[in-house]
Amino acid sequence: MQGFSRGLSFSPLTTDSAGINDFFSKAAQGGSVVEWAGDWEELGGASPGTVVQLASQHVMKAMVVVQFFSQSSGALLRPLNSTNEQHYLDITRSFVAQYKPAYFGIGIEVNILYEANQTAFNEFVKLYSQAYDAVKASSPGTTVFTIFQLEKMEGMGGGLYGGVNDPGKSEWQLISDFPKDDVLAFTTYPSLVFHTPAEIPSGYYSGIPQHSDKPVGFTEVGWHTGGAPGGWNGSEAGQSQFVSLFLQQAKSLPAAFAVWSFLYDPAAQVPFNSMGMFYDNGTQKSAWQGWSGS
Repeated sequence: MQGFSRGLSFSPLTTDSAGINDFFSKAAQGGSVVEWAGDWEELGGASPGTVVQLASQHVMKAMVVVQFFSQSSGALLRPLNSTNEQHYLDITRSFVAQYKPAYFGIGIEVNILYEANQTAFNEFVKLYSQAYDAVKASSPGTTVFTIFQLEKMEGMGGGLYGGVNDPGKSEWQLISDFPKDDVLAFTTYPSLVFHTPAEIPSGYYSGIPQHSDKPVGFTEVGWHTGGAPGGWNGSEAGQSQFVSLFLQQAKSLPAAFAVWSFLYDPAAQVPFNSMGMFYDNGTQKSAWQGWSGS
């Protein structure tokens, strides 16, 4: 796990100066990477650039990740026509030239788009290649990648996904559509398909290099601690056990980075609303000790 960097998504309890200072104080304990993720259109606004600047001030690497479709439905946020695609490329080129983030992700859980709209997915494959080149032209040192949803890649459609786990429906072939990727990057939420960490197969993460020889990154890692539909309830103990399992399996990977999705429990849909390392009242969960190494 040479060069492996841990991090957190930008998820302060409050967005005033006290909340942001608190976030970066804790984030520095929990790793060296801070991730901003949002609508691709937001590159033209202040938020992602501010996070990059704050990360630099706190001697942390910035990861900026842009999205262009809804992960819940697969619907495009705006059509992938020539006008919108050129706009995406223009604001990407401008943003990266100004801020030069350490990491830049283009598309979140793109295999979900593949499942919903293969025509749009194929159009994105072409757009991604152009966006990759645009980033590299403005900032050659920036690590660029798209992002897959690991459980879906493995054919895991059971549990809270509402289907069945079927490895025969794996989607690993999609990797070949993105040969320029600097890193093979994933989101991973195994508590959506496994009740406990003990149910996770022994090679769940360590087997990823069978599919690619590229470094492996995780832009979202999470395990819920609260209630969920159908009795799919989480716990602090389960989250803590998962952190231990994840970090242990990651040791065998050519790993680049791993970002925990939330520092504080967010105002999000169940079960993501309980995936923070701290409750929304500020109380620390037991998994924080494992993730931060404290």
